[in-house]
Amino acid sequence: MQISLLRSQFQDTAKGDLCKGVAPSGQYPNLNLQEVSFNEADRVDPGFTGLPEYRVQGSFETEYYIEIRLVVRELPASEDSLAAAERALAGLELPDWPDRC
Repeated sequence: MQISLLRSQFQDTAKGDLCKGVAPSGQYPNLNLQEVSFNEADRVDPGFTGLPEYRVQGSFETEYYIEIRLVVRELPASEDSLAAAERALAGLELPDWPDRC
């Protein structure tokens, strides 16, 4: 199982400037890692690997956007594997982005 956390900024802001913060939206709702639950609605086309991949995206407070990608290296993904990923995410603490950059 592989979990990737990707941090990004609004596309409309200066390139590479993560200092301005973000605004939660319908596409990027406020995300609480302790409440992430992987389900079939989060599953995406497995692409060239053929392995199940799940994606959840949101905003971390007003700091930055986060996209979680979970690749499960078993076919089909078991409930135990998905639950283990949910527990791993619930235990993470995301860093606050500094107010000054």
